[in-house]
Amino acid sequence: MVNMDEIENYMMKQNITKSQLAKMMGISRKTLDKRFNRKVLLAAECNALIKLLKIENPSQIFFSSKLLAE
Repeated sequence: MVNMDEIENYMMKQNITKSQLAKMMGISRKTLDKRFNRKVLLAAECNALIKLLKIENPSQIFFSSKLLAE
């Protein structure tokens, strides 16, 4: 599971909306919303987010021990 709260924090820091992010990733806003709600992303989407949002330590977001304990 993915820590979507952290992804949203990166989005806020860079002033990027979900609609903008979906367009940058080449997916629909509806698909992005589904991914956020399920807290599951495809590997290609993870890689895109790392690049687009300039995530420096992706393991904390994509392999969150907090999420694994839930």
